[in-house]
Order: sequence, then structure tokens, then C-alpha cells
Amino acid sequence: FAHKSGQPVIDIQLELQKKCGAKKWEFTAPVVDEELAKKVRKAVSSKLAKAIRIKTKMERYAAFDELTKEAVTELVPEDDTTDLKGKVSALIENEKYTMVREMITKDKARIDGRKWDEVRQITCDVGLLPRTHGSALFTRGETQGLVVTTLGTADDRQIIDGIMEE
Repeated sequence: FAHKSGQPVIDIQLELQKKCGAKKWEFTAPVVDEELAKKVRKAVSSKLAKAIRIKTKMERYAAFDELTKEAVTELVPEDDTTDLKGKVSALIENEKYTMVREMITKDKARIDGRKWDEVRQITCDVGLLPRTHGSALFTRGETQGLVVTTLGTADDRQIIDGIMEE
């Protein structure tokens, strides 16, 4: 349904491309070193499977960092000048993505332990900051956002009187 619905937009984009004379970009998919990918998978799979089930975000990130450091130490020689460290790190990220996706699609569980159809609770506190026209703190899971609004021009700014200079 989505593919069919998107076709008119794609047709318009192709028409615009012709009118502008823009050429289609050439794309070459990156080549994956399958031998290295197997080594990385073998080095990190069991630890990664445990790490993605850690519910606290910062503890999970610390576990990811630690297993990446261990894998790089194990697989990359100290005198390497070929960016093997970057390749190993990228392969670990890809393996993490694959494991998390499988956990969601097969086990119907998200990385923080929620079921795939559960939404994290969101809380909103407003009026936190006294000298702004509006302020709010939004919290969802371990993520927070502080939003502040002050209306007016620079001439309207509030001057705070005190013993120090303005």
C-alpha cells in the first residue's frame, strides 16, 4: 500500500529531475569483509546478547563500550594503520542492530524490556522557571527535555535588579 501510494510523489521527483537536468547519483554499496565479520560476530555475540538486555540505558551503553574495547583489543593489532579499528567498530554496530531487530521482531521485546506495543510513560511539568513566559520539563523513560519560551523583542527583555551590574 505504501509503495503504491508513494508512486505519484516519485513520478513528480523524476519529472523535476528531468526539468533540472540533474543526473542520478551513482551509488556503490560498501564491501563487507565477510571473514572479519565472522571474527567480530564470534568475539562479541554472547556478550552483545547480554548487553542488549540491560534495561538501564547508561549501564547498557557502558557494556557496549566495554565489549567494543575488548573486541578491538583482540582483533586489531596495535601497529595497524588500515583503520581496522573503525571497521571492527562498524561491524559491532551492525551486529547490535541485527540482534536488536531480531529481538523486537521475533521475541516482541524492545531493548529496554518493554513489549513491542508498549509506550513509555511521559510526564510533563510546566511552569518550572519563574522568569520565562513558559517552561516545561518532559520526561519519557530516561530521556528529558527542558523547553523554555520567552516572548518579545530585545527591547522587551527583563532586567534583573541586583547589587551587581546588569
